Amino acid sequence: MNRIQLQRALLSCNLDVQPTGSDESIRVGAILVAQLDTTAAGRLDRANYRNALALVEVKPTRDQLYKAYSQLLHYSQQVYATQHNRSFVWGFTLWDRDLRVVLFTNDHAVASDDMDLGTSKGRRAFIRVLVGLSCCDERRLGYDKTVVWLAGTGPQTCGYWTIECVEQANAADGEAQQTVTYYARDPDIVAVRLFGRHTRRFLASRDLGKVDEPDTFIKDAWSDTSKSARDDPDSDPRDKVAMVREVSRMLAEDPRDNDPPFIVFKHGGPVRHTSGTGSHVVESMAPVLGPILEHIEEQGRRVIQPRRPRRGRRKAKTEEMVLEPFPFRIHKRIAMSPIGQPLATLESPYKLIIVLADAMRAHARLLECGILHRDISVNNILVVRGPDNNVRGVLTDLDCAIRVGVERDLRPERTGTPPFMSISNLENSSMPRSELDDWESALYIACWLGVYG
Repeated sequence: MNRIQLQRALLSCNLDVQPTGSDESIRVGAILVAQLDTTAAGRLDRANYRNALALVEVKPTRDQLYKAYSQLLHYSQQVYATQHNRSFVWGFTLWDRDLRVVLFTNDHAVASDDMDLGTSKGRRAFIRVLVGLSCCDERRLGYDKTVVWLAGTGPQTCGYWTIECVEQANAADGEAQQTVTYYARDPDIVAVRLFGRHTRRFLASRDLGKVDEPDTFIKDAWSDTSKSARDDPDSDPRDKVAMVREVSRMLAEDPRDNDPPFIVFKHGGPVRHTSGTGSHVVESMAPVLGPILEHIEEQGRRVIQPRRPRRGRRKAKTEEMVLEPFPFRIHKRIAMSPIGQPLATLESPYKLIIVLADAMRAHARLLECGILHRDISVNNILVVRGPDNNVRGVLTDLDCAIRVGVERDLRPERTGTPPFMSISNLENSSMPRSELDDWESALYIACWLGVYG
């Protein structure tokens, strides 16, 4: 059985503080941090989002409870943006003598019942929360144990991240997996949104001595998946890691491509953690939320969708509130190459044409694999430079991709990047998306860069 490391939750020494690590001048009621050395007295001189375990917002009356929730949402967003190994965030709201614990995940904000600190029952419940935060495993605090920050020593005077990627993605649930370790500085793409996939991108190397000369980019995200993937993550037809691995293998065997126009898969798959029984299970929110997750999924979430006018009527479209289920997310990580530059770095329209042609050649290869990309945009086409400053294009990102034919069984989704979405996609047409929508997006990229450069 794994040994659980004790933690101590410490209240920030100053109330109503402005934490460092953010450009925003917002003040936080208080901050709880986890001090690993339980024998130290522990004094916090400054509050920093980067070491915040939980955030506290204090209000004088219950009438301002929802304002406290709103502020906690904002604080938690700063935590995700500065803590690059954070999976979920804890918060507390306090008014008068009542307290609530709030948990923020990728799609949910869950609050506890009131704890009246003026009664022995309420104080006992609060003490149980603090003891739980002090004694539980780091993973239950919201930290990803496969991504660890290490302070620099010796030649590495700057700190760096160690990132574990699975070597074989299709190990059975409960079995240990072989992993490889990458080294990286802070990610160039951080999780800036409170809800969603929490995508982060690290530029990394397997050689610590070349951490500042990366040759691999690692994409870490909480991908939405089908419910069938709860028991078997490799059975998910929307598994993006499996798609990248499949396309990379096909291109490697294709004699037409000396320099494949698509990213090359190196390592990756679902992130797994070691449970209390010693088994290795896929990282998801199910073990964290427990029975609460089933209750939330039954409730669903309300979203706004366009409502099409009835046939024969020319009335403008309106919007309606509909109820849809929450996505089920699995934590996945994938290491790929090469590292490219954005399209804005191109010096001439001729090179732009070359890069776009390569990207759409990759798009055709995806169709040969039965995969439709559905998000052709400036962010998903990279420029790779060779000798003599020659350029080639590489198509990336299968987050919106789907296997051809799957969407015909579902309601067409409005996916992609808005400035480059096809007209049919923007209008939320009932027609299934096709490769022609992606070609239309490529045309908009050329127009966009021609106007804005």
